[in-house]
Amino acid sequence: MANKEIQHCNSHRHPLTLKENYHPNGDFVCLHCNKAILCKSSVYTCEFNTDKTTINAKAKDADCAGLFLHKNCTDLSIRLMHPTHKHILTNNRVLYEIQRDECNVCSTAIGHYSFFYCCTEKCEFKLCLRCALTPSQNERKIQHWSHQHQLRVVERCATFECDAWNKVATESSYMCDICPFWIHKSCGSLPRLNILIHHKHPLWLSDSLPDIYRQFQQFCKICKVEVDPRHWLFYCANCRFFAHIQCALSRTLVLRHEGADDDAKIMHVPAADEQSLNYMKQTCIKDMISLSVDISVSPPILIDHWAHEHPLALEHKSASVITMDYSNQESSVGPILCDGCTKPISSSSDDANVLYKCNQCSYALHRYCALIPQEMNHSKLGMLKVHKRRALSNKLKCCESCNIFSNGFMFRSEDEIYDVGCVCLPEKIKHITHHHPLKQRSSVNGAVCKACSSECWGWSTIVYGCEICDFSLHSDCALKPRTVPHRWDPHPLRLILSIEDDVEDHPHDFECEFCSQVIDTNTWFYHCNICDLSFHMFCIDPYFVYANVKFGATGIKKEDRDLTLVLNKKGLPALKRRSGRLWKLRD
Repeated sequence: MANKEIQHCNSHRHPLTLKENYHPNGDFVCLHCNKAILCKSSVYTCEFNTDKTTINAKAKDADCAGLFLHKNCTDLSIRLMHPTHKHILTNNRVLYEIQRDECNVCSTAIGHYSFFYCCTEKCEFKLCLRCALTPSQNERKIQHWSHQHQLRVVERCATFECDAWNKVATESSYMCDICPFWIHKSCGSLPRLNILIHHKHPLWLSDSLPDIYRQFQQFCKICKVEVDPRHWLFYCANCRFFAHIQCALSRTLVLRHEGADDDAKIMHVPAADEQSLNYMKQTCIKDMISLSVDISVSPPILIDHWAHEHPLALEHKSASVITMDYSNQESSVGPILCDGCTKPISSSSDDANVLYKCNQCSYALHRYCALIPQEMNHSKLGMLKVHKRRALSNKLKCCESCNIFSNGFMFRSEDEIYDVGCVCLPEKIKHITHHHPLKQRSSVNGAVCKACSSECWGWSTIVYGCEICDFSLHSDCALKPRTVPHRWDPHPLRLILSIEDDVEDHPHDFECEFCSQVIDTNTWFYHCNICDLSFHMFCIDPYFVYANVKFGATGIKKEDRDLTLVLNKKGLPALKRRSGRLWKLRD
C-alpha cells in the first residue's frame, strides 16, 4: 500500500501528498518524466501547490507551484543497473546551469529540471525516466538452447563481436548477466533445424562442433575453410556435412563445375577403373613421344632397342587383353606386362600393332613405350636421361616423385630417379572434384593435398595445383581410379570423394578394414555402400609400393642357381602411415 505522504528528498524540500484519482485543472506534467498528468491519475503533489499556478512558474525558491509527480515515478530507485549499460546508474536532476543533453537510449532531450539517471563512473551515459520506467522489454529473459543461464533480451542496438561465430555487427542481442556470453538476436533466433539450398538434407544448428567429429580437422563444405570447433555451425550427421553459419545462410550456390575447361585434349580424372587408368597412362606416354617422334609413320617390323640385348619384333594382336604362358608362375596364364611401363599390354580398336616382343625371352614393350627416347626435356624436372640403358629386371629403384618401386624404365635428373609413368604425366589435368584445370607444378611450402591431407613436400614430388584456388593434389592421389576390386568384397569399391555426394545416411564412423583405424572423412577413401566396407586410399592395396614392378623375370643368376623374381608378401619392408598415406621405411 502506497504512503499517503512522502519526503522526496532529491526533488523537493516539502512533504509530498498522494492524491488518488486526481483530476488536474490544467495542462500539467510530471516533474520527473515530463509526461502529462491525466485524469484519474495517482500523483504526489506539494501541499503548497495550487492548480492555478502553471508549471512554467517554477523557480528554485518557489518550486511548489504546479509540482506533480506520478506515483510510479516516485518508486524509482536512486541507483539501478540497466541492460544498456555496464555501470551503476544514479538518479539525478538537471538544473538550469547544466547544458541541455539527451538520453543515450532513446535520444530524447532531457529538459531543465528533468530527472534522469547517469553513470557513476563518469562515462557520460544518461538514461531518461521514460526508459528507466519501461524496463519490461529490457528485463525480459529467455532460456536459450545454446547457454546454461538465462539470457536477457537487449533491444537496444549495440556493436559487438558475437559469441556465436565472431561476427561484428550492430543489432539487438541476447546477454547473460552471470557470465560474459553475448550473441546477436539474429543468431539466437535461428531455428535448430534448417532446410537450406546448399545441402539435400535438413541441417542442424549446433553451438559447437560435436565431440564425435573432433578426432579430425573439419572443413566447411561450402567455402573449404577449416571449421572452428568452438563456434556455431550447421551440420548433417548422415553426410558429415559441415558449414559456417555465414556460408550456409548465403543464397549463392557454388557450382562445382563452374568454368569448365573446353580443351578436349586435357586428361579428365579419375579413371573409371584400373584398366581405364592403364590405358590413360599409355596415352600419356604416346602424347609425350609425339613431341619428338612422328608416330604416324608405320612402325618397323624389327628393332634393336637400347634397353634390351635381343631384337624385338612387332606383333599384331586383336584380343583386348593379351596373355602369355607363365609356366613358372602361380597362374599359368596372365597378361603380358610391358617391361617399359610395367603395365598390362592390351590392344585398342584403332591400333592392332600393340607390342614389340622378344622371341628369345619374355621381354615385351608397348608399341609406344618402344619409342621412348633415352633423353627427354621435362617442363618441371628439367633434362632427364635414362637411368640405366639395360637395367636388370631384379634391380628395383624407387621413384622420387611417387615413392613407388619399379624395374621398368627409369630416368634421372642429377641425383633423383623417376619412373617413366611419372615423367610422362600430362602438364594439365581436370579432376572431377575441382572446377578449374590443375597444372603440374613444384611442391609449395604449406600446400596440403586435398585427397590425403598430407603435405605436398619435396622438390621432386609432382603435384597438380590450381592456379586460381588453394587446391593441390599429389599426382598419385589424382590418378586413383574411381572403382577397384578387392578380394574381401564381391562388389567393386568406390572412391569416395565427398561423403555428401557418394554415401547415403552413414552417421557412424568409417573404419578401415585393413588397419582398423577410423578414417578421416575429409580424405578420399574406398567404400562399398552395399557391404559397408571401407579402406584408406592407400590401404586398399598394401603392396602398392610394388605396383610398378614386373614380377616373373627369370634367368637371375645367384650362387649357380636360376632365380625368378616374385613378390614375397611375408618379407615386405615395414610401412608407416603419414596422414592417410603409407610410406615405405627406407634403410
